[in-house]
Amino acid sequence: MNTRLLLPLACALLVTGLQADNEVYRTWTDSQGRKLEATFRGIEDGNVFLQVRNGYVYRLPLDKLSAADQQERFNQFGQPGTDDIKADLARQLDAFFNTYADPKYDIWKGGGSKAKLHTK
Repeated sequence: MNTRLLLPLACALLVTGLQADNEVYRTWTDSQGRKLEATFRGIEDGNVFLQVRNGYVYRLPLDKLSAADQQERFNQFGQPGTDDIKADLARQLDAFFNTYADPKYDIWKGGGSKAKLHTK
């Protein structure tokens, strides 16, 4: 394979791999009423990071979002209506660890630790 094609191919795979089919996109509204369909990516130093479907990530000041959208940054665990999402995420985690965890080191199922005790 031509090595000049490796970088663009790797970038394309990375970008397509970042967008999962189960991403939750919603309409965000700023304080002026402008709307943006995006998924929440994080918050840092008073800025919210919202990713649109084409992969572009917007950095917006939190205080520029509508009052309702400013509350979206809080943890939704235990909130009404999140039981199905919690169960789905638990299934995804279980499937991941069942596929990739080495049973020899799975301490939850009788395995041991990878760490070694070093003494003199």
